[in-house]
Amino acid sequence: PIFIVIAVILSLECLIKDINKLNFSAYLGVIAVIYTLIITNKLNQSEEILNELEIKIKLKNNAGNQFVSQIKIKNKDFEMDNFIYDLKFEKPKDLEEEIKPPNSINLNHIQQFDIYVEYLRKKIKILQSSKVNADFIFSTQKLIIGPTIKYQFSFYLMIFLECFATKYIQRFLILFKPSKIEEIGILPSKKQKTIASILNMFLKNPNRVLNNINDQKKKNDYGKVLFGVLLLFRYNFQKDKLEELVNNNENKSFIYKALLEYNTLFKGLKLTKEQINNFINESKTFDELVILLKYSKSILELIEIISEKYEIICESVKSEIDAKKKPIIDIETIVESQRDDNIKEIFEKYKALYIKQKNSLNYIFLTLNTTLLEKYISYFENHIDNLFSIKEFINFMKEKNKKYEVTGKDINNIIHETGLKLSKSHKLKN
Repeated sequence: PIFIVIAVILSLECLIKDINKLNFSAYLGVIAVIYTLIITNKLNQSEEILNELEIKIKLKNNAGNQFVSQIKIKNKDFEMDNFIYDLKFEKPKDLEEEIKPPNSINLNHIQQFDIYVEYLRKKIKILQSSKVNADFIFSTQKLIIGPTIKYQFSFYLMIFLECFATKYIQRFLILFKPSKIEEIGILPSKKQKTIASILNMFLKNPNRVLNNINDQKKKNDYGKVLFGVLLLFRYNFQKDKLEELVNNNENKSFIYKALLEYNTLFKGLKLTKEQINNFINESKTFDELVILLKYSKSILELIEIISEKYEIICESVKSEIDAKKKPIIDIETIVESQRDDNIKEIFEKYKALYIKQKNSLNYIFLTLNTTLLEKYISYFENHIDNLFSIKEFINFMKEKNKKYEVTGKDINNIIHETGLKLSKSHKLKN
């Protein structure tokens, strides 16, 4: 009976009523039934061994042009096969004019996943705890771990939503890799609310995921992923709830690890000085400190953080020096300069920190390079007080380091020209 049904299915031709609209009920019915037959009946274990199953689906438009999708599933792949994500329809061949398949035929991963989930839940009433659901989730996992596959974070969340209450949630969580996320993607508001509710449940009780993990290293890894997903969700879909999560001291270690490892996904995220100071106590290496400091809001706050946590940072620097390395925190590469930077305060605090580094280490790890000064000169070409502050700072640095030279801008000439310009416009104050 199975083979008869499959034979009937494979010969189906779904008619497209309109070239731009697909008869989804027919098409998806075919996909879902084939998939369910493959998964639930385990054809590779039947009395008659089937080495290969060929699936061919034809769709016609009202002009009679056929759009064909054809794939083959090997015997070993019958279970946990992700073939539904491979169905792509080709344009008709041997036509005088090129006719491309309608966009509605070739769906993206999220659309394919969502439609099949709806079929499982609403059409055949399959629960998350069922084996059919497990095999579908595993086949989707097989898709996302493929070496060439990248996907949207929203796709990961959609899968999470369909397996959060299962015993294999741990297996799914650990698949999260920043390098696989190509973009965040879009989530309908209803899905956002549902996912937010589930993530909040895990936030209140992380042991729902972590309880059965005895190895501490594994527990740390799973905790990092769980809170990384939480952070990324709130950063993109619940910004008003993000600070509350970052300030969660009960799970500070997991949050800290997630901020470090997934930093490429948090571009633009800035933490308060107090939050960074709090996390610095968790740091183990100089490299961790550098990543953490990139969450600073401004150059002034960066210098203040290093001043306030100098002893901890100094120990990491010493370890690097002892290992024959040259640890550097280049201000310009850590935090972007702004046109409203208070450079007078920045220079004063940096000078104090420079002297402190020289006295305690005889080594300067926090550098303020001349390229940053050139930017400040450009920002403040019409601000005589700031130009004098820059000149004073250059003189200080030259006293400490004779090689310190601003080559791109002549500060004395710029001050002179600015003074003349302001004097002519009667804007120069004594």
